[in-house]
Amino acid sequence: MVTVAEVADPEDLSHLHEVARRVARLPAAERLRYVRADRWIGYTPASQALAELEELFAWPERQRMPNLLLIGATNNGKSMIIEKFRRSHPVVSHVDREEVPVLVVQMPSDPQVARFYTAVQAALDTAGLNHPGRFTVPIIFRRCESCGQLNIVKDDHYVCAMCDEPLPASWNADASGPPAPRPENGTAVGDTVSGTVVADERPFGPRIQLDGHASKPAHIRDFPWQGKRSDAVRVGQHVAAEVVSVDNAAGRIWLSLAATEHPELWQYLKGLRGGDVLTGTVAEIQNFGVFIALDHGPPHPSYPGVGFVTVPELTWEHFDEVTDVVHVGQRVQGEVLQFDTTNGEARLSLRAQRPDPFQIFADNAAVGQHLTGTITKVIPFGVFVEVSHGVHGLIHKDDLADVQVDTPEQAVQLGENVQVTVIGLDRDRRRLHLSRISGHEPRPAATEQPVQDDR
Repeated sequence: MVTVAEVADPEDLSHLHEVARRVARLPAAERLRYVRADRWIGYTPASQALAELEELFAWPERQRMPNLLLIGATNNGKSMIIEKFRRSHPVVSHVDREEVPVLVVQMPSDPQVARFYTAVQAALDTAGLNHPGRFTVPIIFRRCESCGQLNIVKDDHYVCAMCDEPLPASWNADASGPPAPRPENGTAVGDTVSGTVVADERPFGPRIQLDGHASKPAHIRDFPWQGKRSDAVRVGQHVAAEVVSVDNAAGRIWLSLAATEHPELWQYLKGLRGGDVLTGTVAEIQNFGVFIALDHGPPHPSYPGVGFVTVPELTWEHFDEVTDVVHVGQRVQGEVLQFDTTNGEARLSLRAQRPDPFQIFADNAAVGQHLTGTITKVIPFGVFVEVSHGVHGLIHKDDLADVQVDTPEQAVQLGENVQVTVIGLDRDRRRLHLSRISGHEPRPAATEQPVQDDR
């Protein structure tokens, strides 16, 4: 008796899903990057939560804003939902400022005010800002030694808001006793210093005791761009780093290990200026952005390209998939937004090389103007109307009809052509507010009103 065994063809992947087949045929390095990348599992509750967050993000500014509370067991995807939402609204750089549309802060268990604002500062430091602080100012606290009031110091105003007494020159928000000594004046931004890691001091990170400066505390802000952050340093290790920020008032110095670990790439990125135009080739596409292999400059130690374009910076137009805009191997030209010291990337914008349709529209639009548009999206609190190619405005539910409606669908339908009036135009935030109510007055600018306490 002869037994014939069928041997499966290793190249036959017909039993796999089409997406899995594409991944399986990738080169080993690309396949590993794909496997290790974050995954978004769009199950119905998660998609609903993400949609609710997007609606809250677009909610018109009111005195009492709505909130969303996500409740669930540990490891069921809450953090992934929030992170996906944050990545879809990355930092926006302007000539004179940087905007952080979404900031994720883990509330400290200790209810001290200083700890909360310290957590906010730590979140800003990892939000993709162009630190060491071209536009950002550290949140500085001083507790008045006369009345005990905790002050948030800004604009060099070191006087207590409660009793007008002078505030201490150094950090004393949580600690008792005399203020910590201020660091010597000899250390400046750009200096290369060395020291020993003495502790992991949260939320500031590893604390470095600098050689020759017993009273000069320093902390690592930028870690090497290769390997895990947790493996970068250990207590007792001697390190060399570049000074990227000196806060004499708070008595803290911020260091960059990336500057000394990757000097060629650091110098290249530090030499870039906002508005510079760079060219390169699309090296890899992810759901959170596109890596660009730049024509000039050193390679990245971990990523397929030094240039990086977040999804919103690809184009002014609406699109469903990143591959609808760019493809691997495509030649592109982008404008430099900032130097991302956290990841060692040049953040680029492809859309900055093209006219903004909203600004073109705003040049010829005015409050009170009547327009015709098409309803492109219906949400619980209103509808979006396309009034010009690529320009969408919001009609709040209260402005949809002369009579009150419970849902937008009671007044309009998706795809319907409507007559609208411009009641608000914000060029900086690229927001357009519209109304269908006859004789509607322009929407007044949002102002802070005092809240009466009736207790």
